[in-house]
Amino acid sequence: MFNIVIGDSAFAFSWQFAISVLIVTVAIRMIMTACRTVALNGIRGFWSQWLMDFLSTHPDTERVKDFWVPSFIGTLELVIFPLLISLTEWRSIGGWIAIKTAVSWKGWTTDRASYNRFLLGNALVIFASLCLTPLIKI
Repeated sequence: MFNIVIGDSAFAFSWQFAISVLIVTVAIRMIMTACRTVALNGIRGFWSQWLMDFLSTHPDTERVKDFWVPSFIGTLELVIFPLLISLTEWRSIGGWIAIKTAVSWKGWTTDRASYNRFLLGNALVIFASLCLTPLIKI
C-alpha cells in the first residue's frame, strides 16, 4: 500500500490497484492491436500480424512506430483518472482528452479508422478508470 496526499485529501493505492492497472493496460493493448491489425491488414494472417503489431516488432517500420508509447500513456491515465474521478475533477480528464484530440486532429481528416480507434481507446480507459476507482481508499 502506498499513499498520496493532495491538499486536504489522502489517497491509498493498494497492490491490487497496481496489478489491476497492469492487467487492464495489457487487455486494452490487445483490443487496440486487434482493431489496428484488422484495419491495416484485414483478417488474412491475423494472428501472426497481430502478434508482431502487439509486440511492435513488425518489419514494416510504419506499422511499429508506436513502440508501446500509447500503452505507457494509457497506463498513466489508468493511474491518474481514478484519482481525478474520486476528486470529481472531470474537467481535468476532459481537458486532457481535448489536448490529445487537438494534437492529432489533422491526421484524422484522411484516416477515419485511426480516429475511431482513438475514440475506442479513450472510452476503454475511461470505463476501466471508473471500475478502478473503488480500489482507491480516500
